[in-house]
Amino acid sequence: MTLENTAHNYQSDSYKYNNAKSSNNTSIFTRLNGDSDHDNKKHYMNISRNNNNKDTENNSLSSSLADRNSTFSSRLSASPAMNILCLTTISEVNPHLYLSGASAVNEYKIRAKGITLVINVTIDFPNLKIPGVESMAIRLDDSPTAQLYPYFDTIADKIRDASRNNNYMNSNSSSIINTGTGGGKTLVHCMVGASRSATLVLAYLMKHRKMSLAQAYYYLKRIRPIIRPNVGFIKQLVAYEYRLFGHNSVKMIFATPPNRGLVPDIYCDEF
Repeated sequence: MTLENTAHNYQSDSYKYNNAKSSNNTSIFTRLNGDSDHDNKKHYMNISRNNNNKDTENNSLSSSLADRNSTFSSRLSASPAMNILCLTTISEVNPHLYLSGASAVNEYKIRAKGITLVINVTIDFPNLKIPGVESMAIRLDDSPTAQLYPYFDTIADKIRDASRNNNYMNSNSSSIINTGTGGGKTLVHCMVGASRSATLVLAYLMKHRKMSLAQAYYYLKRIRPIIRPNVGFIKQLVAYEYRLFGHNSVKMIFATPPNRGLVPDIYCDEF
């Protein structure tokens, strides 16, 4: 099932974030699963930052902001081993939500994790036809000019609704999946699991887990270090955050050197 018909819900006046100031100083580690957050805090303090050798190791990534946000290499973490692991891994965001790239999507993994809904955010990667698993497709390119904003509410609500249903009805067939007491589980994927799918997961964390954009970004970055929504998607998330909360935790600033243009302040330490 595609979601193109939801695009009319887009509200341009939500872009009033430009003059908003951040006033959210709450802890980044809100409770997602009903568990204590002390482990999350410990991991957050150890979030990897680019070291002094980054320019040597990733010389090919230093050309321009456009190159950084239009190529896969721009989203790589400092560790090549971690990059490969992320590419082949379905990352658990919480017990009801997963994030991955297309190379990690197969029937075995989906069934092993009890996933009941797969949201495919690619141009042409086919939906897997798995009995008892619902599939949805958003055919959208990973481009700064592509509009994911119109899908934020629809996808966030779909993820929430799936998690609430113990008997999850597959809309593509008459089958009912009994997921026990834990509710349904959603996988959101794009080609790499770094930009398009990460953007939708961040929108969900803001709307239904009440995280600020900065909180959601650092939380998800710890789980899947290669995430890096392109700058156009970040601007849409900033607008969405302002619509939800009336203020912003992320600002667009001019990076140094200036030829990198406007970037979100949460990316500055990654250059």
